[in-house]
Amino acid sequence: MEIIRVTKDSPEWHFIAYNYIRTDAFCFGQNIPVEREFNGDGPRDEFNGVVIIDDHKPVAGLRISYPRPGIAKIERVCTIREKQKGGYGRIMIAEAEKWIAEQGIAHVVISSQDRAQGFYEKCGYVYNPDVSPNEYDVHRRPKPTIKRPIGFKPDFVCVLVEKYLDPKQFGDQWGIRPRESETQKNLGFATKCIHGDGEKAFSDPTGAISTPIYQSATFVHPEVGKSTGYDYSRLQNPTRAQLERVVASLEGGADALAFTSGMAAITALLELFRPGDHLITEADLYGGTIRLFHHVCEKNGITFSHVDCGKENIEEYIKENTKAIYLETPTNPMMKLTDIRKVAEVAKRHGLLLIVDNTFLSPYFQRPLTLGADIVIHSGTKFLGGHNDTLAGFIVVKSEKLAERLRFLVKTVGSGLAPFDSWLILRGIKTLPIRLEKAQKNAQAIAAWLQRNPKVTKVYYPGIPGTEGYEVCKSQASGFGSMLTFEVESKELALHVLKQTKLIPFAESLGGTETLLTYPITQTHADVPEAERLANGITDRVLRLSAGIEDEKDLIADLEQAFSSFGA
Repeated sequence: MEIIRVTKDSPEWHFIAYNYIRTDAFCFGQNIPVEREFNGDGPRDEFNGVVIIDDHKPVAGLRISYPRPGIAKIERVCTIREKQKGGYGRIMIAEAEKWIAEQGIAHVVISSQDRAQGFYEKCGYVYNPDVSPNEYDVHRRPKPTIKRPIGFKPDFVCVLVEKYLDPKQFGDQWGIRPRESETQKNLGFATKCIHGDGEKAFSDPTGAISTPIYQSATFVHPEVGKSTGYDYSRLQNPTRAQLERVVASLEGGADALAFTSGMAAITALLELFRPGDHLITEADLYGGTIRLFHHVCEKNGITFSHVDCGKENIEEYIKENTKAIYLETPTNPMMKLTDIRKVAEVAKRHGLLLIVDNTFLSPYFQRPLTLGADIVIHSGTKFLGGHNDTLAGFIVVKSEKLAERLRFLVKTVGSGLAPFDSWLILRGIKTLPIRLEKAQKNAQAIAAWLQRNPKVTKVYYPGIPGTEGYEVCKSQASGFGSMLTFEVESKELALHVLKQTKLIPFAESLGGTETLLTYPITQTHADVPEAERLANGITDRVLRLSAGIEDEKDLIADLEQAFSSFGA
């Protein structure tokens, strides 16, 4: 943990007030060692930060979470030393918690009385000496419109204006300028792909338009107890931080974490669970996910029930030890759809996490967090990267508490995405809307052509009116995507098509600029037991196609020549 010495004369005062907290912890006054145990809540390492108060004594602290890199959110006030139980510190904390809860305050900075006036002046607040010596209130200039005494002594609460005063309501009257995120939160999706939420994860004095690649393993500390906010790239890196900020903005999450691959993301996510826990999962999942569940997670004592979540009653599978529901929608490769809202209601009713792999539709077409999911998974290699040139994975969370737990895990297991790969994904995301619109148009044309082909027995694409899942997809997504699966009349024809296409490569993966054909039984689902594959409809006659952004007519012409040459 980094501890920074902060006094009323330090430049960090202004930094704290307007930019929140970038390092692990601030101590107001002297450098103070923090207790290893945090009031019975577990090891100190589980918490991102603590602000020490009460004039150099570690009596109490604020638990801080990181909604996204460079931003700290103080969640609650709590004692550090149990021996203070029932004493002054305990009473002061109880009063503080009560007042904070009543006001619905999310962002709080606390300091000792002797630095109150200087802190107020630095932060643009008015120090009000007219109240009782043991009570203080906070208001913005020019007049004390709001008086809310804080019933504890001798500390005061300084509430950051974004949460205490609504900038939309009081901005013109009091000259309050909201943070950039307030003014940018209604940006369109395409704009967010380029600018994220309108804020940078770090300050770049060069003015570079493209996010720099910080290809550095470690970062210099100005002195003992001070940090730039970046220490070691396993923990965080500025390039990765910017990418995570953009992805969180696209999904509407509190935080996003970037990993070395989609499977690395899922592996880290499963570390949230313990031996004896039970998860309900969609039966038709990506083969790599099924392999992880069967060969790694089950070995570690986690059990699974595989369910057709779009058709079966999920509640019948819930046990006392069930902790989460895991979905893909659409599924890989059979394009099955599940109503996320309905499953979210079940999960909420039983206190379960809802995890949704959103790789196939991407946040451009579907945002599961807005539909009730708690966690979203992505293989960033696919649509987000979009160029088949790097691997990446993401976890996006709705809860800052979940973000804290996952950031501890990524720091511990070391699977965070490298700077150059982060830059490649950032570059790919900039064209996400344009690519997906074109790819979806191609997929719709190819699906229509396949439906007319007498050698094709089934086409699985959510955008075909009247088919299973069409209405569900329309209700929760803004598009149908560019993935489709089809079944041909024989295994021999399937193998022939894979060999004879000239323009469309036979290759594993999806979501890139190139159209790709995949043979699930030997590629994506090769490790899935045959009985399980067949139960999901994955036979030796099934092909999966990821539509790219080539000219539609060229793709159809290539498929036509491959089909027509069979038996010739």
